[in-house]
Amino acid sequence: LYAELAKAMPANAAYHLNHGLALHMAGRDAECLAPFEAALKLNPQLPPALIGLGASYLRTNQPAKAIAPLERFARLQPNDLEARRMLVDATLSTGQPLKAIPHLEKLAAAQPAEAGLWYELGRAYEAAAQSDFADLAQR
Repeated sequence: LYAELAKAMPANAAYHLNHGLALHMAGRDAECLAPFEAALKLNPQLPPALIGLGASYLRTNQPAKAIAPLERFARLQPNDLEARRMLVDATLSTGQPLKAIPHLEKLAAAQPAEAGLWYELGRAYEAAAQSDFADLAQR
């Protein structure tokens, strides 16, 4: 139904968003990318489309593409811990520990009893330091 509505009224971001959400909730993540992107083309600051797109990129094993929408979502919804968790997963899986560190710090501050977060933060610091030392060695 939402696909038909989006096709009939292509300038309505809500129909594209709802189409994408329905597909995402049905586990059809590869199919929901286009509707989420269409919604964001019409409204670039639409939080449900940003997180849906980021989550779907992660589920379809495209973590590099997940980073931008998840970063935008995190700026709009800074207290959403699940989005930060997804952003950490995306940045670490693409070898970008420096991008993960501020999100890990916020997660650890929000959940100080979660030892795994502190461990992951330490590992990210270590990976960033190793990268810096490798850069220095090449100079």
